[in-house]
Amino acid sequence: PNEARFHYERFAIDAPAQGAALQSSVITAHIKLLEMAQHRGDRFAELYHRGVGLWLLVKQQESDPNRDAAFCEEILCKAYRALMAAKELQPTDPHTRLYLAAVHDYMGNRFAAAAERAAVRLNPVCSERTGFEKRLE
Repeated sequence: PNEARFHYERFAIDAPAQGAALQSSVITAHIKLLEMAQHRGDRFAELYHRGVGLWLLVKQQESDPNRDAAFCEEILCKAYRALMAAKELQPTDPHTRLYLAAVHDYMGNRFAAAAERAAVRLNPVCSERTGFEKRLE
């Protein structure tokens, strides 16, 4: 399980930089990581991967001409709640805060998004970010 988790995590970190072609696979990786976190009893990782996976699902739906707006809004709210709960458990985690900033932006809350990004920039613990996450800034 630890080796599988390592590979799913690496894929989830590296694949978004490759573009939209791998987006479904990245969502699947976050689902697998969520399941592994549940099995280990790691509440933070469970919430984080749930939030990111749901956020990516909403982003994936943007390009679908038959997109169900009500469904996307419901999923977006679930992503927001999961990421907020993850942030409560680990307030200095840069990954959580950057995805939360992206969700805030998408919801039209520019001030909250800016506050999340500022927290990442100003906190020395928050210095480790992936290339994809740097684009979220």
